[in-house]
Amino acid sequence: MARMSRFLVVASCALLAEATPAQQAPAMSVNEAPEPAAAPAPTKAPPAAPAPTQGPAAAPAPAPAAAPAAASSDWKPMDSTRAAQPLPAESPMSSDIQSKSVNANVPLPPPPAGTTAKTADDGVQVLDAGTQAPPPPGAAEPEVKVVGDQTGVMLEAQRKLQSDEIRQRWAQRGGSITGYEAGLGATLMYLHKDMSATAGSGAYMDMSGAGLNASARVTLYNLKAPQYETRDTSWTAFKIGGGFDIASFGVTTQFYIPIRCVSGFCAGGMETSSATMSQTSMVGTLGLMKAWGSFDSPDEWSGTAIGVEWAPTYTSTTVKPAQGDPTTSKAFNAAGLAVDFQSGSLKTLAMSTAKPAHWKVRIFLLPPVGDVPLIMTASFNASWY
Repeated sequence: MARMSRFLVVASCALLAEATPAQQAPAMSVNEAPEPAAAPAPTKAPPAAPAPTQGPAAAPAPAPAAAPAAASSDWKPMDSTRAAQPLPAESPMSSDIQSKSVNANVPLPPPPAGTTAKTADDGVQVLDAGTQAPPPPGAAEPEVKVVGDQTGVMLEAQRKLQSDEIRQRWAQRGGSITGYEAGLGATLMYLHKDMSATAGSGAYMDMSGAGLNASARVTLYNLKAPQYETRDTSWTAFKIGGGFDIASFGVTTQFYIPIRCVSGFCAGGMETSSATMSQTSMVGTLGLMKAWGSFDSPDEWSGTAIGVEWAPTYTSTTVKPAQGDPTTSKAFNAAGLAVDFQSGSLKTLAMSTAKPAHWKVRIFLLPPVGDVPLIMTASFNASWY
């Protein structure tokens, strides 16, 4: 019995010695991978305690403990902490740009033709294909009018040009601009008159004519606009320019008197005569406007102005008959002086000194009445800046 007790004590000490190193192992951090443990050196395991018997027979020795296996590549952490999962990738897709107001300030290209850009509730601009985009600002539509009375019938069409904006800005801000004018025209005339009362039965006269004319002008406008910062109470505008007018007109007259013979002497028949007239004019323009007033607001000046304009003209006229020598006459007219008084705003007064930018087509028809011939004229005039 004493031998059996000593064997149990030795076996218990051996088991306690093997369990102590595992219990004293340092704690492992969750961020550190565990190092594989080296296989312990084989020791002689004490014999296992035999099952208690009632006889003194020796118990069989226990089987030796198996050595721990080396760590493999699929080793799992001993702690229960889970690894963080990556967040799903997010990026502004086309649908986000259409719907999120954070992208409302992204510059967009102009809308296609026939559509308009509208701002939605979230600040994003969307295209509306159902609404036609307004046309760009430009010239106004032509104005057509027909006027008729006892003196004749006139058809007129005119249209304001987009360059008139230059004249309007000049009338507000001042500075210098250059204006241009050009014109073309044509005239037809015809008259048939019965001369029976004076030249005998069957006598008549036919007169026909045709002519062309052209004109051109160039004018420089200058305006020193008042400044609100200095509270200017007056301003000055002037213009200077020149141009020419040329015209040519030809007339043919036919007299017919029935042939009559008296005492062997016969008279009558057709007599034709013609003449051509040409005229050239040189025209000058010199104008000055002075205005006095005050500012009603930082952007509005009003007052009274006086304007003086002088337009001297030099004219040369040549008449050339079908038979005979031409005759030429020259004249200088210095009496083309005009004085004008006006009141209004700066823009209204300044714009009155310069013609609006426009083109005009006019057709005039005068029917023959008595000794007045049939006259038809057509003209085209334009002014721009």
